[in-house]
Amino acid sequence: LRSDLRNLPEGAQAAGGGLNEEQAAEATLASGLVRQVRPLLAGTPAWVVGGSVRDAVLGREVSDLDIAVRGEAKAVARMVAGELGGAAFELSSEYPTWRAVSREGHWQVDVAELRGDGIESARALRDFTVGAVAVDLESGRGIDPLGGLGDLSIGLVRAAGPGTFTDDPLRIMRAARLVSQFDWVIDEDTTALARESAPKAGEPAGERSFEE
Repeated sequence: LRSDLRNLPEGAQAAGGGLNEEQAAEATLASGLVRQVRPLLAGTPAWVVGGSVRDAVLGREVSDLDIAVRGEAKAVARMVAGELGGAAFELSSEYPTWRAVSREGHWQVDVAELRGDGIESARALRDFTVGAVAVDLESGRGIDPLGGLGDLSIGLVRAAGPGTFTDDPLRIMRAARLVSQFDWVIDEDTTALARESAPKAGEPAGERSFEE
């Protein structure tokens, strides 16, 4: 993580090595795939969320874009696929989510319908605080209701809420994957929550576990 932070765009580190919402938004909106998709969503309330913001802040290439929309995910994904020359298909009917993907496999855009009363409350339904940062595509504003940017700056995996692992036991494996991928550490309380949910770790579908 320290190496990644050194590669951040100029000005992307605040005093003391922290990050702020404005800088996170600037880095996210500057990424190539976001620049392609943003004009297509003009007039549709939409937010870049999850690992897309994290990767942009770390100066990593964003080729896998997560977007939450206030509207029909199916229509948005099909529109993005049509405009960018890709294909669209449903990922989940339980939490309406569609994927637009490049036919060559160069990029993908996951579009999910907004859950909760608004983007701030929806962030609390995310897995970890580092994935709960959002950027409003209309206003260009960064949103960090759970202090995820602070955790990102020190490389800490912290549960977004007490139901993180009971809502989706796959997140137990995801926590381990984030630690391995970025050389981060897991918050002690998050480790305790994961242990409580460990008996359910085998419940997620095999293809989801394989992808993780």
